[in-house]
Amino acid sequence: MVPITIQGQTLGAVMDSGADTCLINMEIFFRMEPRPHIQQEVSLRVVGEGLTTAYEIELVFTLGSTTYKGLVFAAKLRDDFLLGLDFLKATTADVLISEQCLWVGGPDGEKIPARFRTNLTSFVGLQLLSGIIRKAFPPWSSC
Repeated sequence: MVPITIQGQTLGAVMDSGADTCLINMEIFFRMEPRPHIQQEVSLRVVGEGLTTAYEIELVFTLGSTTYKGLVFAAKLRDDFLLGLDFLKATTADVLISEQCLWVGGPDGEKIPARFRTNLTSFVGLQLLSGIIRKAFPPWSSC
């Protein structure tokens, strides 16, 4: 989970490369002032929620020093916000589990501290020690 800012409010955003697009919790969307214009109503399949009504909106949010403007869906979610694959690709983001961070913006980007729901650091450490996985470096590193 990483902190994002929308209209001056900080939310916890879950990094979800399995989501095609970013999603915002519908309750948070309806409390926004001014509320972004709903472009269209759609049916969306959300994991854990099944088929649900969602609203397509254009939204601006900030993660670290990166400001992103794009289509987001307001839907019934357990989390405040999901950072989908569209954001991760557009910002050249990499999830670095062993360092517990999200690297945004390619080689000249920034490291955003992330909080994971499980103790992934010790899990990854054990996997590295046992040789099941090996350490990978971003393609722009000079390792």
